[in-house]
Amino acid sequence: IVDPYHLRFSPDMKWFVTAANRLDHIDIYHWDAADSAVPLKLATRVPTGKTPSHLMIDSKSTVVYSSMQDSDELVAIDLATQKLRWKIGVGKMPADVFLTPDDRLLFVGLTGDRFVEVYDVSQATPRLVKRIETGDGAHAFRSAGDQRHLYVSNRVANTISKIDYQSLAVVASFPAPGGPDCMDVLADGKTLLVGSRWARKLTFIDTTTRQVT
Repeated sequence: IVDPYHLRFSPDMKWFVTAANRLDHIDIYHWDAADSAVPLKLATRVPTGKTPSHLMIDSKSTVVYSSMQDSDELVAIDLATQKLRWKIGVGKMPADVFLTPDDRLLFVGLTGDRFVEVYDVSQATPRLVKRIETGDGAHAFRSAGDQRHLYVSNRVANTISKIDYQSLAVVASFPAPGGPDCMDVLADGKTLLVGSRWARKLTFIDTTTRQVT
């Protein structure tokens, strides 16, 4: 049984990518909307490190990035050739990955630590730019929607950090009880919705007052 922990459609809607979390591979499907009977067809199964977790596809649909949760690695897969571009070691228990809109900087949340690692992936070889201290169990990302700021949930610390991805610094922190996990932002741009994993609740946070509402 394949347990796809995270799924991604490429921006051009040509590829559908799944992380087979328990089987240590990534599946790339070709999407053909004209074929109503079988619109998804497996193109390639790419062996990876141990426990591929989160996925991110660049804006041009050329590469998919994935964290390897249990082998502490980050991989890049070329979507045209469906082969590994590179594989590097990263910090403890990498989880979510976020790529800046210019496709240059890739953020990696380290759930086994208290840092977010930032890599320059604009060249053939990725380069570690900075380790940003956010809080224990740095896990999931969500863009603030302003083309400048990024939220990261710190699952163990029960906080959420707001990162400026131009200065690569934490500019705000909010309380987020119950093991904050995945997030989204309402259309008002000020209300953050947080899945409180251990509490089995949905938490609303006013990012202006930095309080749980």
